[in-house]
Formats: sequence, structure tokens, C-alpha cells
Amino acid sequence: MTEDFLHYLWRHQHFTTHSLQLRDGRQLQIKHPGYTNPNAGPDFSNARLKIEDQEWAGQVEIHIQSGDWYQHQHQNDPAYQSVILHVVYEYTQAVYYQGNQEIPTLELKGIIDEYLYWRYEQMVQTSLSIPCAGNVKEIDGFLKLSMQERALIERLEKKKNTILTLVEHNQGDWYLTYYHWFSRAFGLKVNAEPMLMLARQLSPQIVLRLNSLLQTEALFLGMAGFLETARDDYSNTLKQEFTHLKNKYNLHPLASHIWKYARLRPPAFPEFRIALLAAFWFKNQQPLDFKLLFKTLDSGPSLFAAEASNYWKTHYRLGKTSARPHAAKLGQTTVNTLLINVAAPFRFAYGKAIGDAQAADGTFELLHQIVPEQNKITQLYQKLGFENKDAVHSQGLIALHEYYCKPKACLKCSLGIKILKSTL
Repeated sequence: MTEDFLHYLWRHQHFTTHSLQLRDGRQLQIKHPGYTNPNAGPDFSNARLKIEDQEWAGQVEIHIQSGDWYQHQHQNDPAYQSVILHVVYEYTQAVYYQGNQEIPTLELKGIIDEYLYWRYEQMVQTSLSIPCAGNVKEIDGFLKLSMQERALIERLEKKKNTILTLVEHNQGDWYLTYYHWFSRAFGLKVNAEPMLMLARQLSPQIVLRLNSLLQTEALFLGMAGFLETARDDYSNTLKQEFTHLKNKYNLHPLASHIWKYARLRPPAFPEFRIALLAAFWFKNQQPLDFKLLFKTLDSGPSLFAAEASNYWKTHYRLGKTSARPHAAKLGQTTVNTLLINVAAPFRFAYGKAIGDAQAADGTFELLHQIVPEQNKITQLYQKLGFENKDAVHSQGLIALHEYYCKPKACLKCSLGIKILKSTL
């Protein structure tokens, strides 16, 4: 037995609720089980009960065994002195308030369907990537879409919180946060933090003063620590340009060793990504209206259409010619990824921050216009009947896997709950 499962039983009242008796023999009626408490303290708040003829309202604590109250040191925590009911799977000992009055206790053992727990165990003990894969095909498509959207909103909320933390760090400066958030994205997963360090080390006020792409590339690559030595004629030109800028603005470059190359394909090499970032900021020097940021798909690709200098068509690293010529700009797949994972969450966060529901909801309009991501995760769900027609769907599937299926949080998922209910 697990506490998570007991929480599920209590929340949905999946046990015999008529003629309930507390351990001391008093009659119990459950008017409302209360609401899950996401913070520290008892598990459920605002529960409403009737014990004999007296109405009670307050908190409920849940344990596998009643003795867990003392194992968890609740007797020493004032927050637990207002608990009106102790719900346990197995009663092993009496539990008392600090004033030596016994806490009303309900034992679930014997009044729950043990088969339901067996079904739950079968689900979460599976080796399948999607625990309910054997049953979810039968679930109504509307419920699947609803769960995808719920997971997507959770994903956007998490990214919103990251962005708002950046805003707080930047003392409420949204443009600076935009500059940091988008710069970080150009590093991809492996070099995201070094790219953020670079952006923080390099004020956008300096970047906005530059009047050529060459200067911008020199500034970003120099600040990243890649121009300490000249490796060819072009890097020597960049180094000379950066030396001038470094002296003019009293700049302090990062150490080049912070950048990672291991297991990266050449288009993801940091020098190439920094050159693309330099081109992006040189092309987009005018501050945007964040409320309208990428309101339609048309505005996204044009912003990301910046192209690095011709040197980067034959190089992924300074001084090393690539095996064959290539584009010196972002590919459409990468543009879509940035729109989905960078632009859309930023627009969502800004809309939420200023209390503009239309700006926040516009995030979904944008995502609906973008082709869905196709990867191992989304393909698994598609085989089980989940829709994947646009980025709203694919992001929902990725979030569903990350927050529910991978950690096997089936009791928090409406699909898992539906499957378990079908066994009752």
C-alpha cells in the first residue's frame, strides 16, 4: 500500500461510505473530503465531516499505519493540532493531540476494494513507457485531448515560472529578460547555461550600438572566449575588431572551456551557434511589443531568418573548414523548435504577468499553426490513438510523458483514474 493510493481513495471516496465508524465506534459521515494541500502541512484542507451529531470542518491527514503520525513527528508540529480526522489503511496504535485527546481515526482496511489496489500495482509496475498502454486505446478521444491540454498548460506554467524568475533577477526588465531567454535558447540543451552566462556578461545596450554583422560576431565570439588566438584570416579580423570593442567598453570575456562539444553534431557546435545568435541580434535590434510577440506564425520565421556571415557557410568552428558547404542560418525545424519552446512560453508568461488573458491565450493560437514535433515519444502516443496534428498536440504529449507517464503518476492523470474506475 502507498500513501499516494490512499490519497486517491480518499479524494474520490472509493470505499464503503455508508455506516462508517471511527475506531472508537462513533458514526462518521463524509460531507466533503476536502482539497489536496500542495504545501506543507496536513494532506487535505477544508474537509467537512459529521461525527455523531456534530459538524466538523478542517484538515485531514492520511497515513498507511496510524503509528506513522509519530514516525513523521507530527506530534511536535502545531500545524497538525487542528486535524479533524486521521485516515489510515491500518490502525496500529492510538494517536493523540498534544492535550492527550485521541485524534478521530478512520481505518480503510476492510472497507476498500483490494482488487483496485492490485490493478493499480499492475499498472505502475509495468516496464512499458506508458503504464496504461494496454487500456488507453479504449479511452474516449475527447478525454485524451483534455489530458494533453492539461499537461501542456502545466508545461507552459513551469516555463512561465522560469521566465518570471529571470524577470525578478533582472529587476522587472522585460527586454533584458527577452534578451537572456532567447540567447539561452541558441545554446540548445547542452550549452544553454553557458549561452545565458554570455548574454549576462554582454549588455544588450552594447549590442544595439553595433553597426555591422562583423562587429556583432566579433563581440559575441570574443566575449565567449573564442578569440584569444587567431586561427585564420577571418578569426584574426574578428580578434582585431573585438580588441577594439573590449577596450572601448571595458569588457571581460568568459573562459572558452565552459563550452561543451561532446556528442554534438557540427550544427550544434558553440562557435556556430554563437555566430547565429550574433546574426539574430544584429537583425533584430529594435525592441518588440511583447504583447504581440509572434501573434501569428508569419512573424516568427521572419525574426529567425537572420543569416550569419559567409564564413559560416564553410565552417562550424573557427579555423576548421567543414567537409561540405552548408547554410549559415537556422533550419525550419530549429525555427519551429524555438517558436514552440522559447517564443510561445515567453508570450504566455508576459500575458500572465500583465494580466492580459488574450495575450496569454494567443500562445495556443500560435502553437496550433506550427507543425507537430515527431519523435519517439509522440510516435508512441500516436500508436495509442492520441492526436498529433499540431504543436499543441505534440507539446501536450511530451508534457504528458514527462509529468505523468514517466514518473508513473497515474493517480494524478485523468486517463489513469478513468482506467482504474472502470475496474470498480
